[in-house]
Parts: sequence; structure tokens; C-alpha cells
Amino acid sequence: MVDESENILGSPPLRACVLIAFKDRPQSLLACLDSLLLQLSGEAQLLLIDDGSAVDIADHPAFEPYLANPHIHRIRQPENLGVSASRNTGIKWCLDHDFDLVVMIDSDCLARPGHIATHVALHGEHKDAAVIGGGIRGTGTTLWATLDGMMTWFHCIPCTPERVVKAPYCLPTANLSIKIRMLELGDGFFDATLRTGED
Repeated sequence: MVDESENILGSPPLRACVLIAFKDRPQSLLACLDSLLLQLSGEAQLLLIDDGSAVDIADHPAFEPYLANPHIHRIRQPENLGVSASRNTGIKWCLDHDFDLVVMIDSDCLARPGHIATHVALHGEHKDAAVIGGGIRGTGTTLWATLDGMMTWFHCIPCTPERVVKAPYCLPTANLSIKIRMLELGDGFFDATLRTGED
């Protein structure tokens, strides 16, 4: 019989923290949170990094139940530093709070059921992999969503087989997880001078 505190590989379960950096767009963030809420637990938590939004979500009544959830944490940066710096802030917080994995998702994305568990399971299967990513499937209808779908198809194809991704291709940060203790992060995983386009 396997101890419930261990995963199928016989090691303690990996503690995962979903990291969502955001600025404004509360409706998109609410939809993203709704897609993740039932996936949270003591071993899978969520960190919101507010990158200088005009209105603090703590003052928005729709966010009250989320911010009251013990598995959801929040950092509010006083000014907009950019998504790269925000993600670095989140990774540092995760290191300080003894998480093993950071699972990133963009605030305008929706996670499928089992999103977090899939990342944790894949890291358990691939112990030597520091970074694991998956495809994304765009559903937007705006001009920018259409252009993004045409221009980034080569690294966002959602139905490709499991494989190692090599340069010049890259994994979309909208569906990426990192074993944060396997990497020497120095001043951060992301180049903080890049305010947008960190992929």
C-alpha cells in the first residue's frame, strides 16, 4: 500500500504554485481564476502578482471569495514593472515559501481541468527536466488574437506529441512549469528589462 503523502514514484509530492502576473483586466483574471479554483489544495496553491493595476483587486467585490481562499496568495507591486519582473517576484516568493514547482499561466488564459496535476505528474515522470511546457489553444476573435494565432503556431500547437523542444523554438510561458530548485536563477529567471514579450 502506498502512503497517501507520496506520489506514485515513492517520493513526497511536489508542491506547486500557479503564478499569475496581471495588470488590470479584472474580468479576464476572474475567468482564469474560475478555471483553476477547483484544482487548488495544500500542495497546489496560487500566487497573484498585481503589476501595478489601476485598481487594487482587494477593492473589487468580485474578488472577495478568491482572496479569502487560503490557497490563493497575492502580491501587489506599487508600480508597473513588466511581466518579466513580476514573474521573477513570484518565483522568489515561491522559493521563500518552499514550493518545488512554479506553474505559469497568463491572466487571460483558461486552464483545462487537471492542468496543475498534469504539470506535477510530468515533472514526476521527467525528474531531470527543469522546465516542462504545453501547447495553448487560442479562442480570441480580436485582431491581436488572430495575429498571435498565425504568428506563434509553431510553438503553441496544442496537439503535438511529447518531445524535447530545441532552439529556435520555445515553450509558451502561458503554459509552462519550472522546477525552481533545479536552476540557478540569480537575479531572476526572466530578463526584467523586457517589459513585454518575455516569451
